[in-house]
Amino acid sequence: MDSAAIYIGFDGGGSTSRFLIHRGEAEPQLYTFALNLKYSDLGIEKSVKGFTGCLNEILGAEIGLANGICISLSGASDPSMNAEFEQRLRNELNLPELKIRIESDSLFTLETCYPEGKSGMLLIAGTGSVAIARKNDGEIVKVGGWGRLLGDEGSGYWIGLQALKHYCKVIDGVENEGELFVSVGTKLSGEAGSDRSSLRNKLYRDEIKPQHYAPLVFEASNTDLAAEDILFDAAGNLMIDLESLWNKVRAECEPIVTLHGAIAQQPFIVGYFEENCEAIGLQCEISEEESVLQRALQLSMSL
Repeated sequence: MDSAAIYIGFDGGGSTSRFLIHRGEAEPQLYTFALNLKYSDLGIEKSVKGFTGCLNEILGAEIGLANGICISLSGASDPSMNAEFEQRLRNELNLPELKIRIESDSLFTLETCYPEGKSGMLLIAGTGSVAIARKNDGEIVKVGGWGRLLGDEGSGYWIGLQALKHYCKVIDGVENEGELFVSVGTKLSGEAGSDRSSLRNKLYRDEIKPQHYAPLVFEASNTDLAAEDILFDAAGNLMIDLESLWNKVRAECEPIVTLHGAIAQQPFIVGYFEENCEAIGLQCEISEEESVLQRALQLSMSL
């Protein structure tokens, strides 16, 4: 390994992108961007430009020292698209020899939590959601992960969207006003004003991002019945996916599930899962969020 070279581990989802940078003998440094760099959402060209912009901001004149990058990216499950992304990233960075490895975040996180020879289940809930397992023979089985339009119930996107729907129903007089309505309205006023057509148009153009409203639901859950109901529904939907997965793999998998992601590790969700997993004979654990980035960095140094 070249002692002067720079190595990069990356982990990215629908709301946050994180880079762990290794420079020589210095301790690795973490850089976090509130950006979605998923090519499955943005297209390859825009995703590549986003990566390039972040790396140029982080490394500046040192960009030419980048030797390897390992990317754990949500939605990166198509080998041909991954290959195209890799080549276009090299071209955009003007680093034809840059070593790149890219995997979907769900598979990469599963392999981080359950290395070869181990089995177990993983529930990821961040902007999106998926339940995935490694069986004793190494086979991978997945439930969910269909994306925000076809699934992802219980995810940050889904929770935030329910909060926006509640806001609309209160305005229509269908549901009662409470803390959640007020906090959503306050946030919306800065993003869409008071015109309901503006809210609708900005939402459909992806200028208002429902996942950014999910924290408001958690904040209001102790005092607002609507917020509490949304979170119970979210946890219930996630549990349905986990139980479906468990039914598929229980004969060939250790009875353990690891919770990963900003939503899955919220105390409300953790408490729900600890209680309900115990009822069906599953052990519930919390992932170390930094473990994925650390593994990605290690792999980038071995490419």
